[in-house]
Amino acid sequence: MNKVAGPTSPSTVGLVTPTCPANTRLLGGGARTTPADVGSLKPIASFPTFDDAAHDHGRKAAANGETTPDSWTAVGWNGGGGGTNNETYAYAVCSGSGINVGGATVTVQYTEVSGPTSATSGQTATAGCSGNDGKLISAAAPPSAGAAPPPPTSPIRGRAETTSTAQRLQRQPGR
Repeated sequence: MNKVAGPTSPSTVGLVTPTCPANTRLLGGGARTTPADVGSLKPIASFPTFDDAAHDHGRKAAANGETTPDSWTAVGWNGGGGGTNNETYAYAVCSGSGINVGGATVTVQYTEVSGPTSATSGQTATAGCSGNDGKLISAAAPPSAGAAPPPPTSPIRGRAETTSTAQRLQRQPGR
């Protein structure tokens, strides 16, 4: 788990990316923003990625079908509600360090849908494994309120940043 202070100003984002330790595999991840009482503060993106130049060290999501990502990015958005104590958390779920991961491949699968079209509606997107991918072992989960879990026992490295414009978060075609 890594966290970044922010976003604290209206129309800004907070981006944080933990990376799994060497000789482990990223199995999943998630995002959360706190405090829960800032109504316009919310996670707006949570995705597997890589700590490499091709993925701008976590700023670009792993593409559908890419294998063995090593990092998870969370992006928090402040829509204008303020909050000087806002924080954005990213959780990387990594395999244990004593496990031989040499033959383990993690394949990214995703789907995208348009919407929702109003503030009072929702939208569901479902992604799954194809026949050659093996078994689903992890998926992103919705954010929840409450206290943060304790830090992991093995070190997770990563990056954290805030920015004043959402345009710095680049989407690649087809994502």
